[in-house]
Amino acid sequence: MACGTEWRLRELDTTTRARFFVATAAVLALFALPIEVRAQSFPPFAGEKLRAPEPETEFALFLSFLSGFPDAIGLSAALTLPAPRVLVEAGVWALPFFGAGWWLRGGYSFRLVDTRKRARTGSTLDLPLLLGVQANVSGCCGISDHGYGLDATVGLDWTYWVSPHFGLGLRLTGGAMASRSQTHDYTGQVSDFELVVWPIARLALGLHF
Repeated sequence: MACGTEWRLRELDTTTRARFFVATAAVLALFALPIEVRAQSFPPFAGEKLRAPEPETEFALFLSFLSGFPDAIGLSAALTLPAPRVLVEAGVWALPFFGAGWWLRGGYSFRLVDTRKRARTGSTLDLPLLLGVQANVSGCCGISDHGYGLDATVGLDWTYWVSPHFGLGLRLTGGAMASRSQTHDYTGQVSDFELVVWPIARLALGLHF
């Protein structure tokens, strides 16, 4: 009788241990699940240094008002292609009641600074070097000058990207244009062509997409 009782106690002890181990494993599993979920919420390479985003095609509009020479109002559109950063720009300018003109330029835009990371927000600073063609007309009191020629500009283009595909910025441009100019007066007389060189300076507000 004593042997039977001792065997039942051992059997009960073994069952209790098994239940204890199962309960312990279940509790650990419940605590480990949230830890695993939290770990998966981080990027796989969160410990690595975040890199700037890959370059993309960018489109921008620039507007200047009473902040340029020889114009008082300027409007241009620019398209920048990635790697290499080829930039094509077209624009018009006007000096009300005195003159107007247009330009078409192309060249390279060198990216000097890019603070954007994975979030794609931050600042960029570009250095555009452009060559192009231009035409202009100006006049007063019945006399007008018509010119066309070449121009060259260098600039600094700062942009703050508030989202991956929209940014606000400022562009400072300097350069020169050389025009083959001809004067027309009110009597119909036309002068010989002459070479005229004008400086270019402009501070413009930019919208980048």
